[in-house]
Amino acid sequence: DDYRGASNYYLAAMRKTPAGICLLELGDNLGGCGFQAEALKVFEESLHIFQSQGDFIGSGRAHDRLAAALIDLGEMEKAISHLEEALTIFEYINDEHRFAYAQYRLGWTLVSYGEPERAIDMLKAASASYKKQERFVVAANVDTQIAHAYSALGYSAEALELYSKTKTIYEASGKVESSLLADVNSAKLMSPDNLDGQAAIYRRVIHAAVSYTHLTLPTNREV
Repeated sequence: DDYRGASNYYLAAMRKTPAGICLLELGDNLGGCGFQAEALKVFEESLHIFQSQGDFIGSGRAHDRLAAALIDLGEMEKAISHLEEALTIFEYINDEHRFAYAQYRLGWTLVSYGEPERAIDMLKAASASYKKQERFVVAANVDTQIAHAYSALGYSAEALELYSKTKTIYEASGKVESSLLADVNSAKLMSPDNLDGQAAIYRRVIHAAVSYTHLTLPTNREV
């Protein structure tokens, strides 16, 4: 109610950009509460406001949030279309930071949608941009998606190499959960003949997770 009220106030005062921003926040709150259909309508409203104002950054952000709602609703093709719009906007206005993020978002979505071959080049570009910005953990997140794409295409060796590299970055930055997920992703790609190696990784992950979350492993008798 507060976000809607604020947006209406700004609209009445002919301050469209803050009105659209309030609607983005409202949509995020609706989506976070599981009301994706309602969030979608609010994001569409914000997009129209930004477009009427000629606000390129706001329009790109609205396209991104529309995509997020559509992904949750299972409308992947429409989501990809909005992410492509956001990518085009941020490329055209030469916004390096938002363009890298848009590449990451679109690439991640394409990998999830089963089109990894379309995703790899833009993900590599996003990773390079984040490394240039010295945002190495974000770059590792992007590289993880590249590894997923390699895995989906059957390039296991390339995927394993990237998972290993991202694990090192996550460990160095204290991102324990991400480091453990890198291990799990690696184990999934190991040869089916190497069950001992896979089991060793899973044991290490379980014990590390238990230590990290301060849980207690069951005893052999309880198992």
